[in-house]
Amino acid sequence: MVNPVVGVGCGLALGAALFLIAVQVLFGVGPSLLAVLLAVAAVVGYGLALLRARAEAQARRVQRVVLDEHGVTVDRDRFAWSRFTRWLEDEADFVLASGGVRGRLLVVLPKAGIDEDEQELLREVLHASIDPDDEPLEGAFVEMNWDEEPARRIRKLVLRSSPH
Repeated sequence: MVNPVVGVGCGLALGAALFLIAVQVLFGVGPSLLAVLLAVAAVVGYGLALLRARAEAQARRVQRVVLDEHGVTVDRDRFAWSRFTRWLEDEADFVLASGGVRGRLLVVLPKAGIDEDEQELLREVLHASIDPDDEPLEGAFVEMNWDEEPARRIRKLVLRSSPH
């Protein structure tokens, strides 16, 4: 959202420039260079303010991720643990993956916003909830063929992370 003061200022400047141009045209005088430059400056100023506001909003956007006994909730979308078949960890991220040809889902949790203790707890929750019989890096993103549903122990974990 553009700062209201900037928006009102640009709107008033544009309105004044258009009024001045209208009066000049009404009296048969060509639009003055000053009026045209004022109108252009108002439009360009508002456009730059809008771009800056969007960039700041994107940088501030925080997603709420909740891991509990029911599954993973990202903002308002909830996904059951049974949907995920693998998880992967590298230097920068945790990745939760669902299998299947249709409805494939990846949830990426950047490590940048998670401290070491929370990362260890997250590893435990992911291992208990998604692949208790496998190591996370071995055979990542491959469907598991369980004979029976493994026992799941879940702790509630709430993470806040900003997209890169």
